[in-house]
Amino acid sequence: MTVQRAAWLGQLTAFLAQKGITVREVDDPEDVMRAIEGANKPYVTPICSHFHNDFTSSNVLWLVAEQDGRPAMMACSRLEDLGDMTVDQYWSRVFVRAYGGEDRNRVINNVRAKVVSSLTGKLAYFGDLFVAEDVRGSIVALQAFAAVAQLAVSLKWEPDWTYSFVREKDVMRGAAIRYGYNRVFGPPFDWVIEPPAPRNRSEWLVAVDRCDLSIFAEHAVKKIGIEPA
Repeated sequence: MTVQRAAWLGQLTAFLAQKGITVREVDDPEDVMRAIEGANKPYVTPICSHFHNDFTSSNVLWLVAEQDGRPAMMACSRLEDLGDMTVDQYWSRVFVRAYGGEDRNRVINNVRAKVVSSLTGKLAYFGDLFVAEDVRGSIVALQAFAAVAQLAVSLKWEPDWTYSFVREKDVMRGAAIRYGYNRVFGPPFDWVIEPPAPRNRSEWLVAVDRCDLSIFAEHAVKKIGIEPA
């Protein structure tokens, strides 16, 4: 399926190019910060921040979609190879580092059993999705960009699962499917602390596994009116 995914990626980027949107991969921290400033993105979560993580080009991927010379959409993905570690053990460590403060106190607990049994192996976290105000009405462009991101992550790392945290109200509006996820787990854990913005207690876990990614990618290509290659 590698060749097929590459073909879909080419079709999606060509579609965006027709709308004046070019997508590029960014891995230099300074370039990432320039793109964030250019997009007027109000935050970078600690999970995706170079200041909070030992990122290299091999374990983080920022994608920036530019229109008229400025960032229109952007998102971050990070590789999380759990090995023999369970996802609740991993998240507990990561969330303490990101949100635990100087005391490094526990931040989350009660990770749901279904989540622990499902999300194993090599994971790719997808977050910090941002869309500039003047392109937010283009659902098709957003779906194409999300599909490009999913395919780029798949080709780069071959993760077993790709996942995101999405607010419940957005899940109910169809955001999970729009972003390429077909598994909705509901609230994945309980917050011990009051989650700092933009994190929210209403977040649900959404995910897609390696096999189902191809189904979503093909659907995204058809959605924009192109016959899949």
